Formats: sequence, structure tokens, C-alpha cells
Amino acid sequence: KLKKEIDNLENRLKTKRQLDYQDKKQIEEVLKKRSELNQELQKLQDQLKSLSEQQNRFSESNPQLAEKMEQLQKLMDNLLDEETKKLYEELEKLLENNRNNFNLLDKLSQKENTLEKEIERALEMFKQLQFEQKLDKEINDLKELAKEQEKLAEKTENTPKPDEQTQQQLEQKQQELSEQFEQQKQDMQELEQMDKELEQP
Repeated sequence: KLKKEIDNLENRLKTKRQLDYQDKKQIEEVLKKRSELNQELQKLQDQLKSLSEQQNRFSESNPQLAEKMEQLQKLMDNLLDEETKKLYEELEKLLENNRNNFNLLDKLSQKENTLEKEIERALEMFKQLQFEQKLDKEINDLKELAKEQEKLAEKTENTPKPDEQTQQQLEQKQQELSEQFEQQKQDMQELEQMDKELEQP
């Protein structure tokens, strides 16, 4: 983990003013890991944006879900904050100037400690949001299917002696609705699995 890498570097550089080859390699490793972490956070940010766009396309928007998305967005913005970015830019300068700065490493260590906890929290919130959004969509889809089924039942009842073409149309519509219900059942099973995974510590 990045926090551990920084702590190791901090311990290593406690009594040094200049950086040797090994110190530089270790700083490069920390910078590389931070860059990879930034990419992961950016990916999560993009997924959240996509989730938010999907939610906006729903005919019935869920205010609670929208509020949770806003909270997660704020958390994500804090994870990609300017202060941490500046601290890492300073670390890059250290590397270029071959100088040690113990205070900087101490600040970074504290930052990363908070960051690790916040990333775990953001990931949990994101998974929960994904689950809730899918559940919300499934409920809306099931309501729509139930309405369609009701309409079809009425139409069938109001057509006591349908001709062959009308009969075929009614049967085809019933077949389509049955297939959609089957798909909904599968989707609900997937949601149950997601819910179990979320409950696991």
C-alpha cells in the first residue's frame, strides 16, 4: 500500500540530507504508485458520472439516490484534491534536486492514511449506489410490465371471439411479456447476489 511505502521512505530518510540511488528509486516507486492510484480514482469518477447519467434518464428519478450520488461526488472531489497533488509535485522536485524533506514525507504519510480510509468508504458507497440504482430500475421495470400485463388481460377479455390474426397478436404479446418477466427474474437474482456481497465484511 502507498501509505506503507511512504512510511518506509520516511524511516529511511530520517537522518539523511542527501538522497542516494536507493532513496531515489524508492521515491520513484511512491510516485508511480500514486499515479496508478490517481488513474483508479479517475476511473471511479468516470463510472460515477456514467451512473449519474443513467439515473437522469430514468422516467421516475429517486431523490434519495440523487442525494447519495451527490455525497459520493463530493467525497471523490476530496480524494482528488489540489493539496495532495501539490505535495506530490514537491516530492518530484525533491527527486530532481536530490534533497531530503522530512516534513513533506510526514505530511504525505498523514494524507495517505486518511486517503486510504476515504477510498475504502468511496468504493463501498459506489457499490451501494450501483445496487440501489439497479434495484430502483428493476422495481420501475416490474411496475411497467405489470401494467402491460393488465392491459393485455383487458384486451383479451374484451375480445371474446378474436379472429386468427388478433389471436396471434395477443399470443405474441403474451410471449414477449413472459420473456421480459423471465429476464426480470434473472436480474433480480443478480441483485440478490450483489446484496449478499455488500453484506459481507
